[in-house]
Amino acid sequence: MLLPLTGEKSAAGNLVINSLRYSMLLRPNQLNFKIFDTKGTPRGAVSAAEQGITNNVKTFIGPIFSDETREVKEHFKNKKKLTFFSLSPDLNNVSENIIVSGQNPNDQISCITKHIARNDSKDVLLIHHADKYGYVIRNSFLNYVNDFGMMGVNIDFFEVEANTNLNDKIKKISRFNERKLQLENEIMKIKNNKDLDEEFKNSEIKSLERMLTLGSPFDSIIIASEGDRLLEILSHLAFYDINSENSNIYGTSLWEDTNKKDNLFKGTYYASSLKYKDDEFIQNFKNVFSKDPMSFNYHMHDLLDLVESYKIMSEKDKKNSVFSGEFTKSKIKSGFLQREIYLKRIKKNKNTEEVFNCRLNVI
Repeated sequence: MLLPLTGEKSAAGNLVINSLRYSMLLRPNQLNFKIFDTKGTPRGAVSAAEQGITNNVKTFIGPIFSDETREVKEHFKNKKKLTFFSLSPDLNNVSENIIVSGQNPNDQISCITKHIARNDSKDVLLIHHADKYGYVIRNSFLNYVNDFGMMGVNIDFFEVEANTNLNDKIKKISRFNERKLQLENEIMKIKNNKDLDEEFKNSEIKSLERMLTLGSPFDSIIIASEGDRLLEILSHLAFYDINSENSNIYGTSLWEDTNKKDNLFKGTYYASSLKYKDDEFIQNFKNVFSKDPMSFNYHMHDLLDLVESYKIMSEKDKKNSVFSGEFTKSKIKSGFLQREIYLKRIKKNKNTEEVFNCRLNVI
């Protein structure tokens, strides 16, 4: 394993080691693990890999980070007998001996976009951050819009920067004042309609007067954010009368580790590559580490089984086999680990239900 055990990024290395410890405790396997310190730097990753090769290691889990993986890719590009399962999601690092094993946002956006297309959405908003992940999401979405025949759809983008005033920007993009005026005009229209039955008219007016605006400007909204910033975005959208009751709101797997107890999440959707989360797995993990497992812990648990199977497979099977892990389903495709995607709807108290899925043969 190529992990940062020292340096500024050592916390990431500890996360992987804890996952390894826990998975071995639950289900020992036949793998013999040796851990080499990358120090969290590209040169350190190459040095760690060279130490592993000296110790007759041919299969590596790691590096964790994209820059480390890129350096390893260049340095060992002619070493066909080595295999690196990089934990980074950066597909630019795919090569003959590097399998990108981090969560792939492209597959998630493909599944979300397919669901949006099936619902015949006409107006879509994508909210993303001004960072590498955000631009991957945006570019991926634009590609799949074409693939799924959504050329007539109106698409708006909202790029969130560090200093973005969310209230001002969301108020503007929500067209709140315009929608409020539309509601007022609709109420006046009904009041002035002398052809309507008075009882029906009063009922309609009362119903409209309970509303803030006349519907949402977007059928579907994708929010590629997480944590407190995600909750802040949802709060501002709700303040301007855009919520899961009048729009389909989707999140990427970043939502997986976000606390979703707030009622703002009820009725929203998010993409996940986890089939389910096992209560026993969670409780045992808490007993060992005094905290809930993250989605990474589930993926790492299944990746260890995949690597064990991979080492004894024929070259043909390596390219064609589907790995059915305890929590995920995946296969190696064109140098990266492709996972089955499940679209989950959030119900009350963080409970979820699967409403849509993208099987490995159709992603």
